[in-house]
Amino acid sequence: MKVSDYSQQHGDQADTEFVFVSYTRLQFRVVTDAEIDEWKNYPNEETREANRALAHRDRERLIQWGIDAALAAGKRAFWLDFECVRDSDGVAKASSKSEDVYGICDIVRAAHSMIIAIGPPADEKVSGILNGDENAPLGSTEHATTWLRQWGSRLWTLPELLLCPSEYRIKLYVADDMSEPKSLAKRNFAERAWDDAESVKELVNHYEGSAILPPTQLISIALECFARRKTDQFSQGDIAYAVMGLFPYSQRPVVNQTDSGFRAFARLALAVEGSSLLSRLFCVAPAQPEAQWSDATDYWGVKLNNFRPGCDAVDVAGSNAIEVQNIHAAPICWDRIEKSIFQERLPIFPEIIFVFFLFFPLCTWYGIVYLLVSTVERSQALQNDIPRFLVQLFFAQAIFTPVTLPAFLLYEWKIRRKGLRSARLVGVEGVLDCATAERHIYGYHCGKLTQIPSTTTFNSETAIQSPRKFTFTLIDTCAQTLRVINCAAPPVAMMLAGEDAAGHRAILCSYNHETDVYHREETLRVEECVRQQMKSVRSVKLSLEPFPLKLTEAPLDENAIKSSLDGLASTKSREWKPELVFSIMQCLSGVAEGTPYVLFFSGFILAQPIVLFLLHKRLLSRAVAPTVYLQGISKPHFTSYEYCPYRAFF
Repeated sequence: MKVSDYSQQHGDQADTEFVFVSYTRLQFRVVTDAEIDEWKNYPNEETREANRALAHRDRERLIQWGIDAALAAGKRAFWLDFECVRDSDGVAKASSKSEDVYGICDIVRAAHSMIIAIGPPADEKVSGILNGDENAPLGSTEHATTWLRQWGSRLWTLPELLLCPSEYRIKLYVADDMSEPKSLAKRNFAERAWDDAESVKELVNHYEGSAILPPTQLISIALECFARRKTDQFSQGDIAYAVMGLFPYSQRPVVNQTDSGFRAFARLALAVEGSSLLSRLFCVAPAQPEAQWSDATDYWGVKLNNFRPGCDAVDVAGSNAIEVQNIHAAPICWDRIEKSIFQERLPIFPEIIFVFFLFFPLCTWYGIVYLLVSTVERSQALQNDIPRFLVQLFFAQAIFTPVTLPAFLLYEWKIRRKGLRSARLVGVEGVLDCATAERHIYGYHCGKLTQIPSTTTFNSETAIQSPRKFTFTLIDTCAQTLRVINCAAPPVAMMLAGEDAAGHRAILCSYNHETDVYHREETLRVEECVRQQMKSVRSVKLSLEPFPLKLTEAPLDENAIKSSLDGLASTKSREWKPELVFSIMQCLSGVAEGTPYVLFFSGFILAQPIVLFLLHKRLLSRAVAPTVYLQGISKPHFTSYEYCPYRAFF
């Protein structure tokens, strides 16, 4: 009977309070005869009739428990879903598609009290009927805890417990138990009924008013708890609609049974607390490779509410995507690996200064000697070897060097550091090792790249065994890292979704040109320098759903993926900078024996355009090594006392 009809018959003073009966269909068969007749998956008619007999018995038992509970509470009504939830035709069915299914939370709120009915699984009872033990008890009161945990494992039983009134204790009705029902407080159910008792306790404390949670934390904990539950799915958005029932009616979006699970939750999140929760959801690194969007278990163990969002989710776009604004992003280059990773060239003035300092080490020694000369004879002897204008130049250089050289080296270091740490992302299909990558980028194996394990770390053999995934290598020249990843499609961009206490969370996204949607393929932790080099994108469409498999076809041939780990680069690591070695050798250099000074200086100055060309073309690192070797094997300088400018001191 409808509440409105009951109130009309008995007047406005009629008692409309009722007892809510909670159970799980895992333990009680409540389908009607018509539904049993329509069901075509029974193996034989004996099984069909056994289910029919069990359904009659279970329905009668639940109804009787409802009557007993209502009488014990002094009420005239109780609520059972298979009797009270009806389709538009007015027929009560266990598999009703009415929207009242998603309004059960409001019914629980309005109830006077609640009872929980538990018993052995329905499949075991059907087996007992088929074996001729129809009236034999399956289990005993010792199994009550196991049956209660089965009840707690279902999706829709958790919101029923959370929202039922706290004024009265919950009564537990156990099958085949002739004693009085046990009464338990709501707060004491968590340890007995759920494995995730700590998370459920937070929700219970919230709805009992002892520890109020903010909306963002409430919905994140509810999603975490509800995603673990099992359900006989009414629609793809059941998890979202179960969470939706925890909030007031004014905050709930309209139920659309055609919505996907992600779209239903996105609509709920935007309606309840805005964009921050969806942004946090993109920060989660799935702990399992094939985890669903609702699984908020993070690979690094970070809770959903501990993320700080780095973008704004503004609207639902399509069935599995949301529109995101103000997100930092960088493209991934797939067409080439550039040998030079400098994005900025040195200005012309510092390059000229640098060439000048190549000539400087030779001049510095003469300037120092000139400053130390204290007698006219020594000064005259020195000036006989070097023209006067060079002596004056050397004197100026001796004073100029200590001041300008550190400043220039600092400027050079900043320019090179900015160029080396530019946010350039390079993607390579297959497995690439650091040595090979450095040989293509830097010209030799210099040890700059560090391989970082990803959330889908594997070797080339396991990559071949995955029929729906491709193997890629991502090189980041800003953070100087290399990662091997497993994706359904090549990621074309890296986007920063937010951050946690350990750093920024970046997602690698593939692109579906048919829907204009970016799909998350991998979640990474990146450094602050990477974020500084990225650009802010005004608006993109992001999806947590995997890339459509119909558009991808992973290689099945064992030879399709070849790893460079089988043939490491033969080049050896160079611990010292070639430029540093070159500078030291030049500082120790002098004029070769028997060579006139003017001729040597003239030749050295004529060589500076060649050095400038090498700097301009970024070929200095290749030209330095042979020069250093030649300097090392050459004869010691200043071997002739006659030509040595320091002979006055010996």
